[in-house]
Amino acid sequence: MPRYKIKKNTREQRYSEAYDPKKHGISRSIIEAFLSCQQAADYRYRENLTPREEKFYFQEGTFLHSVDEKYYDQLIKKKPKSEDEAYQLCRSLLIKMEKAAIKQGALVTEKTNKLLLTAHQIMPSHKKYWFKKDKVVNWLGTEKDFRFPVLGGAYDFIGTYDRVYKAKSGRVGFYDGKYKQSWDANYLDGLELDLQAKTYALAIWKETGKVPSPAYFDLVRKPGWRIKKDETFTQFGERMAERVQEDQDKFFQRWKVIYQLQDMKNILQELEYYCEMFIDWFYRQKSMKNTTNCFGKYGTCSYIPICTHNDRTSFKTLT
Repeated sequence: MPRYKIKKNTREQRYSEAYDPKKHGISRSIIEAFLSCQQAADYRYRENLTPREEKFYFQEGTFLHSVDEKYYDQLIKKKPKSEDEAYQLCRSLLIKMEKAAIKQGALVTEKTNKLLLTAHQIMPSHKKYWFKKDKVVNWLGTEKDFRFPVLGGAYDFIGTYDRVYKAKSGRVGFYDGKYKQSWDANYLDGLELDLQAKTYALAIWKETGKVPSPAYFDLVRKPGWRIKKDETFTQFGERMAERVQEDQDKFFQRWKVIYQLQDMKNILQELEYYCEMFIDWFYRQKSMKNTTNCFGKYGTCSYIPICTHNDRTSFKTLT
């Protein structure tokens, strides 16, 4: 198995100029966009249409992943030396990044306030909870880009790991953060099917020539509690913090997935199939609309004005 070196991909270019699979590569998010709705993917990646003015909201997963990245960068540098220092470091990062996002124009809504309040009550406790185990992990880095060839080397597959570590065996593995309101046995069993995690595992196999060390899914439970009548945000936050401290094992869990050589071969076959489907569609096929995905977890699809009455006035074409 050849060894592929981790190197920077071209994510910034991909979002500022017309998309070219050969130049910019294929990613998990592009594959998922294609599988979700071909027509929306067509507007974005074939016609290269993007909103002229995109509203900047706090996206929960993105924000929390960013906090994790900054925290573990500091942990690698041995900055927090105790559980309390880990707690305080995470708190300071949350405040700093919240202010930075607002300064950049992030829209603050009631939903945003609850998200930030939840993050302030949950994330520092999460770092304190895992500090003793995290400090002895041989971390190789956070948010590391990867790139490896697919479809006979005609295209590259690109992505970015959350956290990468090296086990005592010398093999490399990864941690992937998941933020859920709840999880059950089926969800935990299904994590080995997660496409993002599969691409991480495959990239490690391609880069090192070895089957990855176990993957750890770092699960953080988001409280589904509602603000009581006449309860202030401060009181709500204090109530959340108290509940989390009382039952931390319920809110924080790490689920291990072990990969075998046959798993790598199956994942490679699956990814090659997805990439082949995408490339065949990109250059030769018509697009189908999937109207069941017009309204997703992040709101309505940006391309509805085009699909409904071909209104393109609020979009620009990347060149």
